[in-house]
Amino acid sequence: MLLCPVRSGDVVDGPSPDYPLTPPQFFADLIAQTGLTPVFMSQTEPNHYTDRLRRRFPDARFLESRGPMRGFETIRQSKNIAVGVSTFIWLAAWLSDADTIHLAVNGLFDPMQVPVADLLPFDDPRYHFHLFPLNYGVGPADQEAAHRAIEP
Repeated sequence: MLLCPVRSGDVVDGPSPDYPLTPPQFFADLIAQTGLTPVFMSQTEPNHYTDRLRRRFPDARFLESRGPMRGFETIRQSKNIAVGVSTFIWLAAWLSDADTIHLAVNGLFDPMQVPVADLLPFDDPRYHFHLFPLNYGVGPADQEAAHRAIEP
């Protein structure tokens, strides 16, 4: 199982430049590379972003939020985690005993974009870093085009 916690909530319609949504292609690439079954959780309530994820991954499990504490513990106890731009998810993964943590070096986590944030634990062998081109959070009308522009 590859746990894919989703940050959508407040950044879906009112984007913050340093909190871009994680492109569905990132998850598709990880699924192809690892052969693991994706489980999406956290902020998976219907919206244009999570609807895209559901269409892209029709066989994946989508777990509704059971609150922040349960979500944090679910991430913390998982063995394989895909981390998009979210300090909440980042912290839970960092405090976990995961075997593998796939971190999207994107937005807030990209030192070229936000030099004051130092959130890349290079000395932790659990981490696999996935560098994204410099990009920013955009509004709903521009998200699909923005994601296509940075796909491999």
